[in-house]
Parts: sequence; structure tokens; C-alpha cells
Amino acid sequence: MTMPVSSPLRPTSSRPAGSIGPGSRPAVASSAIAPLLRGADRAVTVLASFPQAAYLSVGDDLVALVTSDGIRHPNAVVLGLASTGRPLDRLAIAPVGRIGRHGLSIGGLELHIVRWWDPRPRLRGSTPAALRAASELTRQRLAAVVGPLPVPSDTALAAALASSLGTVVAALRAGDDVAAFVAAQRIIGLGPGLTPSGDDRLAGLIAGTLVLAPSVASAASVASAPSVASAAGADPVGATERLGHAVAAAAVGRTTSVSAALLRHAAAGQMAEPATALVRAWVAADRDIVRATDRLLAVGSSSGRDLTLGLLAAVELLTDERAGPSHTAPSHTAPTPTGRTRPTPPRTHDDPRHHTTGRHN
Repeated sequence: MTMPVSSPLRPTSSRPAGSIGPGSRPAVASSAIAPLLRGADRAVTVLASFPQAAYLSVGDDLVALVTSDGIRHPNAVVLGLASTGRPLDRLAIAPVGRIGRHGLSIGGLELHIVRWWDPRPRLRGSTPAALRAASELTRQRLAAVVGPLPVPSDTALAAALASSLGTVVAALRAGDDVAAFVAAQRIIGLGPGLTPSGDDRLAGLIAGTLVLAPSVASAASVASAPSVASAAGADPVGATERLGHAVAAAAVGRTTSVSAALLRHAAAGQMAEPATALVRAWVAADRDIVRATDRLLAVGSSSGRDLTLGLLAAVELLTDERAGPSHTAPSHTAPTPTGRTRPTPPRTHDDPRHHTTGRHN
């Protein structure tokens, strides 16, 4: 359950974050948030807390503090404590702390970082055919677990998600930045939960494309073949990179701050560990594909499924496995200094810091 912070409290410790005192515990962290953890001492506030994860606001940034049995998000600090001991419960009564100098201090927890991991995996080479075959095992598993059409209970929402994501893929394949953004913005923040379904699918598509593209390209360069299937002259990977930045900017005020942060990481090709494990299994084409699929599908009430669908859409884009609409939607554009057009980002609305939910997606 979300535990909103209604009033600021004083930090429970006057010792700077990162100080190694008698009660200090070792922790591991994502290199994506190294600037926050290695930088100067700064205030951090609990935005939402659950048994396995707490989301901490650091100015305009966000850090996930997770238990050892929680999900390693691309912006996570991982405790060496399991959720069974409820170590994050104390953050509800002491929601203000410090971050920096290689550590984090909050809720009576004094953590110092002893190891880092990279949330953007570097993969070995694969081929479009091999990637399609491997991802097909995930598609089959998805159908077996949640049915041939894995949709939310709201059929109108399901149709909007599927149609828009298919249009995004078609537009990226054609190199149409404007149409891709217009279709993407229709599903930013669409769906319930802390990370809405539309955001999760976009995150999977964007991060998956950026992570898998070098793998396909490296194999293609050896075979002297085109690396990514696309319309003549189009650069779907470059278009995806631009879309990622546009979506991350547009998400502020349109979705929850937790989801907006994860979209920023997706734009850098950074993913949660279960998603990383699945793309690694695809490229390795090993027996772990079904197990990795099940791990990702188990994330949240719908996030794992939606991330999986986004990753499968990335495979469609990179291998020209057409599964979505072939047309792109008309869009409004804004001129750039070069005379080209670019998507006009939507206006922001409510403050995402107040957009919390009782369901952890």
C-alpha cells in the first residue's frame, strides 16, 4: 500500500549519508544513480513505500530503495535485508534522510555502497531470425499464462494500448518521428497503478530497442548484411532514441513521478533486472527463456506483462516482424531551426508527486 508523506520530519540521523558507523550496512546500487550517491550530501524524502520497495525523491530525481528480494530497478539501491523482516516499514514514520558521499541514510538505515551494477546490459551478437525464434518462446509463454490476448479488464483500454503501440512501431520503422510521438503520447500515463500500462509498454519498447539493436548490428556486420529491417533510408534505432527523450520529457505531469523516472531510464536503455535477464536469455537462445519470461511476468500486477509486450514490440521493430498497424496517425508539428518538424510535447498537468496509488504495479 502506498504511504504518502503528509508532513516533513527531521532526519533520524545527523551523520552524513555514506558515513561508515557501527550500524552502517553495505548495499549495492545501480550505476545509473552513481552521481546522486557519489555526490554531495543532499536531502531525500520518501514518496511511496511498500514491503519490497520505497521510492525516494531527491530534487527532480528518484531513487528506489529495495529489499534483497525486491526488483532491481534501474535506479535502485539494494539492501542486504529481505522484506520478511519489514525493514522498510520504519520509513513511514521517518520519511526524510540524506543521500550522497557513497551512501544513503534514512529511516534508521545507514547504508554505504560497496558494489555497482550496470542497468544497461551489453549483449553478444544475434541475428534477426535467432532473435525472432527466441522471443517467440516468450510470446507462446505469455499466451499460455494469460491467454492469447493478454488484456486488462477494460477492453477499451486494451484496444487503445495495442493500437497505439503498434502505430508507434510502424512509425519508428518508417522513420516518422512525429507520428511515433503522437501515438506514444496517447498512452503515456494510460492505465491504473504506480506504473501505468502505457508507460510500461513504452519503456519496454524503447529500452529493448536500444539494448538489442547493437546485438543485431554486431552480428549483421560480420555477415555484411543490413543490421535492422526498416523502410528505405529510415533509422528506426535513431528514431527510437529520439522518441525516448521526447516521451521522458512529456511524461512529467502526465503520469506518476515513479513511472516518469523509469521512462527517463528507459530512454538511456536502462531496465529493471528481470527485463535485462529476459533479453539476455533471448540473445543467448538458451533454456532459460521460459524461466526468464516467468520472472518478468511475475513483476507487479500488470507491469511485468506490459514490459514483456514492450520488449516483444522491440523485436518486431528490429526484425521487421510486423504485428501492429501499418499506418501512422496524423499529428501536429512544430518547426525546428533546420526547417524540419518535431512533435509538440503536451502540456503538463498535475504534480506527479501527488499521483500515488494503493496498488503497486
